[in-house]
This record gives sequence, C-alpha cells and structure tokens, in this order.
Amino acid sequence: MRLARLSAEHRAAFRSAEVEGLALAFWARAVAVVAIAVLISADGGFQAVGYYYALLGAALGLAAIQFLAARRGWPPLTFYLWASVDVALVVGAVILPNPFDPGDTVPAVARFHFDNVLYLAVLVAFYALSFSARLVLWVGGTVIAAWLLAAFWALGEPTLLPPVATIPSWTGSATENRLAALADPYALGGFTLAKQVLLLGLVTGTLALAVARARRLVSRQAEAERERANLARYVSPNAAGFAQRPGRGEPRRATAAMLFVDIVGFTGLAEAQTPEQAVGLLQDFFTRITPCVADAGGTLDKYLGDGLMASFGLPEAGKRDAVAALACARAMDKAINRWNVERLRAGEPPVRIGIGLHWGPVLLSEIGGPGRGEVATLGDTVNVASRLQEAARGLGVEIVLSGAMRWAVLSQGELDETIALLDGFASCPPVTLRGRSQPIEIWTLGFGA
Repeated sequence: MRLARLSAEHRAAFRSAEVEGLALAFWARAVAVVAIAVLISADGGFQAVGYYYALLGAALGLAAIQFLAARRGWPPLTFYLWASVDVALVVGAVILPNPFDPGDTVPAVARFHFDNVLYLAVLVAFYALSFSARLVLWVGGTVIAAWLLAAFWALGEPTLLPPVATIPSWTGSATENRLAALADPYALGGFTLAKQVLLLGLVTGTLALAVARARRLVSRQAEAERERANLARYVSPNAAGFAQRPGRGEPRRATAAMLFVDIVGFTGLAEAQTPEQAVGLLQDFFTRITPCVADAGGTLDKYLGDGLMASFGLPEAGKRDAVAALACARAMDKAINRWNVERLRAGEPPVRIGIGLHWGPVLLSEIGGPGRGEVATLGDTVNVASRLQEAARGLGVEIVLSGAMRWAVLSQGELDETIALLDGFASCPPVTLRGRSQPIEIWTLGFGA
C-alpha cells in the first residue's frame, strides 16, 4: 500500500482501487462467513458452534475495520498489523480446540491432517482483493510462519485421546508406513507439513503476481490518461484520441463539415493595444467560442492566430455532422454578440467575426518530420472552408456557407430544426474563391446579407 513514489494520478488510481478492493473483500468475506456458519451448524449445539460463530464475526469485523481504515487514509502500517491479527485469528481457530466444548478432544497435531490449510489459502485470496501485492506477500508469509509455529507447538502438546488399537504398525512397507502416518492422530510427518507450506507459498506467489500485473495495467492506464490530458491541452480530445489509437499512422478518409472563424480586422485592433492587451483580447475571444465547438460535438483542429479551425465528423463520422457544424457557427455568432454588448458598456469597440463552412471529403492524417508531428485535416474541402471565411470579410457578413454545406444540413436535420438554423441566410451570386477556377454557390448571414 506504499504510494509515496508514485505520481498524483497513480496514487489516486491505486488508492481508489485499493478502497474498492477492500470493500469487495468485506462482502466476499461476509458471503464466506455465512457459508461456513451454515457448514459448521451441523456439528452440534450452540455450545459446540457458538464459539466458532464468534470467531467468524470477529473475522468479518476485521475486514470491516480495514475497509474503513482505507477509506479514511490510515497509515499503511495499520493494514499490516490488522492483517497479522487476522492471520492469528484464523490459525488459532483451526488449530486450537474449542474451550467451551468439553467434547472437543481432538489433539492439535491431528488438525494438521484435515483440510484446515484451505482456510488459510482462502484468507490469502481475500487479501488479493486489496490490490496490494506487498500486503498479499505479507499475509502469505505470516500465514506460513504462523502455520509452522503452530505445528511445532502442536507436536509438543500432550495427547488427550486414548491409544488407538487400530493404528497400523510402522514396521511395514513404505506404503503401509504412509497409511500408518495418515491414520495416526499424533503423527505429523515432515512431508505433509512441507506440502501444506508449499501450497500456501504457491497460492501467495500466484496471487501476488496477479495483483502486481493488475497494478501495472492500472499504472499504464493512468499514464495514458495523463498523456491524453496533457495532449488535450493543445489539441481537441477527439484529435488526441486519434493520435493515441493503434495504427494511428494510417490516414483516414471521411466526409465532414469544416469550419473556419477569425476576428475581422484584428490587425487594426491590435495596433492600438499593447501586446498584453492583444493577448487578453484573444484569450477572451477564444474563451467564448471554443466551448461552442465542444458543445456541438466538433473537433478543434487548431488555433490560427486570431481564429480557429474545427471539423465535424472526425475522427468518427456521425449522422448530423453538418447540422452540428452550422449550430456551432450560430452559437459562436450569438456568443460574440453577447460579448459585444459587454464591450460596448465598457466603452470598448465591438468585435466582428467571419465564419466559413463547407461540406465534402477530407483526409485525417499525421504529418510532420522526425521527432515532431501533428494530426492534420487535409483536402480541398478544408481549403474551400478557409476561403469562404476570407470571403466573409469582403462581403461584410458574419457567416458564409457553401451550397454543398446547405444541402447537407437540409438532408440531415429535421424540418423545424433546419428552418431555424438556416433562418436569415440569403442566397448570393456564385463567387470564385482565391486560388480556384470554378465559382461556388454560397449563402450568407450577417450585416451584408
């Protein structure tokens, strides 16, 4: 349960797993207690089994104490101490006679002939649920040490049974001698004890290895989440997931909606400001428009100086990507209008934006040189959306969408929804975008519409 050398993420992950594991161990032990109580109830009256009921209750209480201790963050040493008490309780229960049952005259050494060692193996298994390999090894080692000490003590105990006349002679063959040892309640051969210790050791080692492997898996998962969180500070969660997936070097083709937005006339605004003021303006701007992308389910591909590029339908395509993209554009427009109300009240000039949207085939791929790369969305659709955003400035409008984009919205959205999203858009004569030879159909919304 030592977590001091781990990162905060690892400590949190392991602490949560350990608490959950000890809670599960408590309930597993509760089921085992009930099952054992039913089993021993057939041995006799209350005087015979009441003592063992009390021991079972104490064992369940120890499990509850350890669970509560884990939840409250008690020192790690506490768990080892309680585990030692737990081991002593179980070993004593299976070896010592019932002090309240005069009829319990079975010598302690004879109890090593029974399957009592299985109770100790189950105890080690319970501690495997603690998710601590060290604790499992401690419990297993303590069990083995206690079992050996109990064996040495039992061999020196006086017998309470009368001589058994049917015990075979020890002077026969090897097979007969083994049968004699099994039938003799006062005999505890070294082979029997060694076999029991070996069983406990194998169970302990196997469970400790299983827990250690599980901890490594949790550690890797926590590390992956940390890397994903760090990556998501610079790229969208969708792009971060694409960069981390298996086979990420393989390009992915898709049909998606592309959105570009920037501040119209930012150069002029920045000219009258200090660098700190210009950065503050950009921070306020991005604080208002960036959530619009996430709320619409889009992917923020990158920031572009005083604007950004977003895609809808990447890395996984949806059935309403075009609708989501247009909803995002209109949400950005509303967010900037609300911001301008605040700016005018503060005596600051309003901020105008230009948004371009296009729908079509794109390619999602990693690009870059050795040692550095980035996830990029490429293709003519991206270029057209960027040019439409530029056209918004010249046309004096806030949003420009292509005819292909409008058609995609109409085909994907509900009737009332598309009417609301397309409300206010006006058809404009086809325009020839910079760098292209063929004109493109456009629809605009804003001051010049």
